[in-house]
Amino acid sequence: MGELDSIVVERASRGFTGGQLTNSIWTFRPSADASDANGALNVIQDPRKLLHGEITDRIVRAYYDVFDALPYGLPESAYHRAMLVALRDLGINFETEVDLPVYFRDQLVGKYRADLIVEQKIIVENKTLPRIVEPNRIQLQGYLTIAKLQVGMLLNFGPEPEFERCLARGSRSGRPPSPQESKESKGS
Repeated sequence: MGELDSIVVERASRGFTGGQLTNSIWTFRPSADASDANGALNVIQDPRKLLHGEITDRIVRAYYDVFDALPYGLPESAYHRAMLVALRDLGINFETEVDLPVYFRDQLVGKYRADLIVEQKIIVENKTLPRIVEPNRIQLQGYLTIAKLQVGMLLNFGPEPEFERCLARGSRSGRPPSPQESKESKGS
């Protein structure tokens, strides 16, 4: 697929998968408006083929555990704390409310706080909105850039379950590099 000019987003919700999330179906959107000639979103059958796919798959399991157990309309902090319990129960390592400093010319000019960094590889942001919107994606992109990570997730505890798995701008397709791609990047 080559370098991407736009945000890479994979989305899934019960509506996309016929009424329930399955272990092996994620909907993939290469950009905010990409689809095939018939307007259908592309589907990836095996999340393990994605960059950090096994970890994000486990995060999604924790997300649905929390979404199914707690009612809609609670403060974001309640869902956040419930996610900590669910991730811990799954044996997933994480840091919570991680400060991300921003520097300009070696001067600290700001600090942002990521909800979670999972396995030191994935930023997770929890939301309680009617739906995920573009400013949420932009915020996550900023966090990925500052933290120098490639994968982020937006988990929305809105009226319907919704999450997005995002890659940092300039990242490849979301799958681990092939042996050939690894050799090419080492040779450059």
